[in-house]
Amino acid sequence: TLEDDETQTRLVLALPFNRAWASLNKALPEAGFAIDDKNRSEGVFYLTFIGPQEEDSGGWFDWMWGGEDAHPLANRQYLLKVASVEEERMVISLLGIDGGSVERRDQQALLTVLKGTIN
Repeated sequence: TLEDDETQTRLVLALPFNRAWASLNKALPEAGFAIDDKNRSEGVFYLTFIGPQEEDSGGWFDWMWGGEDAHPLANRQYLLKVASVEEERMVISLLGIDGGSVERRDQQALLTVLKGTIN
């Protein structure tokens, strides 16, 4: 599920860390992210959003951003942080590559796309 507060949107997975990590490892490329690096012990993925690939064109992104040109978030780098709230509940946060905040609309859009690829 997605959780919102006034400044941040987070993705909550009802999974233990090992399963959440494996699910994200598989889902991120499907959601249009390139995994540049990762640090499992810190629960961090270093990502570049490359956007939907050719076979995916004409879908959700076109509707959201209104066109088939390059998506406004393409080629931006992010940190994806996996944090344990409880043993079987992980909170996924999308941060800027420097660990700073990301515009809330961008968080919502990217985490919604990611949520759609997690099995």
